[in-house]
Order: sequence, then structure tokens, then C-alpha cells
Amino acid sequence: MMRTLPHVAYLVDNIEEALEGREILVDTFSPGDGVRVAFIKHNGAPVEFMEISS
Repeated sequence: MMRTLPHVAYLVDNIEEALEGREILVDTFSPGDGVRVAFIKHNGAPVEFMEISS
């Protein structure tokens, strides 16, 4: 569903902090090495948070 639904994405320094107190739609997962992603619901819309480690 998230692959086909338009959404805003934000690059965050710390995904756990970004998720605090949020309504989580898709819990944190890793689509590739050094990348962690999660989706929340904000004002009825999906929002993606992405953390990239260097």
C-alpha cells in the first residue's frame, strides 16, 4: 500500500525519537544496508521517516 500511495518523506537523525508519541502505520524496517524506515499517520495522511547511517 505505501508503495503506491503518495506520501511525504523526511530524513531523520534518530528514527526512534521521531516515532515517539506518533501513530505508527508500518513499524521500523530496513529496506537496505544502513537504512531504516517507518511510516506514521499524521493528520490522516501517511508520512515516512527515513534514517540513514553513514
